[in-house]
Amino acid sequence: MLKRRSSMPILSFLGLFSSLRLCLLWRFLMLSLLPVLAPVTVWAFVDTPIPASSHSNANNTSLKSAFASHGSMSQQAYLAVATILPWGDLIKGVCGTRCNVKVLLPPGATPHSWSPQPHDIMAIKKARLFCFTSTSLEPWARDFSGDFRANGMAVVEAVNILRQSAVYDPHLWLDFSFDMLFVGHIKRALKEIDPSYGDYYEKRASSLMRRLSKLDRDYASTLSACSHRTIVLAGHNAFKRLAARYGLNVASVMGISPDAHITARTLLRIIDLVKEKNIPYIFFETTSSDKIARTISEATNAKIIPITVGVTGDISRGEGGLNFISLMYDNLNALSTGLGCHGHK
Repeated sequence: MLKRRSSMPILSFLGLFSSLRLCLLWRFLMLSLLPVLAPVTVWAFVDTPIPASSHSNANNTSLKSAFASHGSMSQQAYLAVATILPWGDLIKGVCGTRCNVKVLLPPGATPHSWSPQPHDIMAIKKARLFCFTSTSLEPWARDFSGDFRANGMAVVEAVNILRQSAVYDPHLWLDFSFDMLFVGHIKRALKEIDPSYGDYYEKRASSLMRRLSKLDRDYASTLSACSHRTIVLAGHNAFKRLAARYGLNVASVMGISPDAHITARTLLRIIDLVKEKNIPYIFFETTSSDKIARTISEATNAKIIPITVGVTGDISRGEGGLNFISLMYDNLNALSTGLGCHGHK
């Protein structure tokens, strides 16, 4: 006797198929209509369902992120680009939250030999303000600064603040009196870019100038009474301006440029000076090798101590985000130790 096959599996399959068609039709309708009626909540139908409270928080977070990236905040904060850390820090000190600052020179690099990549030039083109030291220190800027100005960008060549056609020593930022002039110049440039926030820039510039003035006074006080008055540098002479301001001398194995060659005669002259003056410390730059410093140390028994030119660093480090000032206080401590100073409070 033949058994009668049950029709239940077929009916179940047809029911499932009908349900699936209804679900697909419902999804199509919702995806078509909801962008018009409520575009924000359409993500709830596309994404995997989550509990109501978490879903609400997730949507709020997504919306906040979207507005932070594309909303009013990004429209208000404009971009400023600087070649080296000192200019970037000082610009940030004046503009505060009104601008985002990008420093081009990467950690460990030197402006004497670094040149930008295509993505660096693209970043500059998006800026409202571009600052570099000079075409002698950063010769690549000569090829682009004219085009930047033609496109309405504010371009600051720091050396021009001195109103001199040429400056042999480009390490302007190591003269804190110049840094105060620079801050005043940047304040005026930012007021032209963003005139509705003129009072804001005035207040921040005044505060920053007070900090730079204190830095200058601390250097003068600390370096006023030292057992030794000569900074012996196992590197290029980047500290000529700083030394001149505080009545110090510099003896270096190289000239202004770090690309200069060290001669045996110059090295022997420095070794003889250290022995004759009984100089206890040899300074070397943190961005350079300490090999020359160790050579002099082995020949004289002098100790070595690092010092920085301050052109690279983390812009978020230091009080108020001003890493340059923090680095300069690190230098002051190094100079006080290396020169045997007694004026430090």
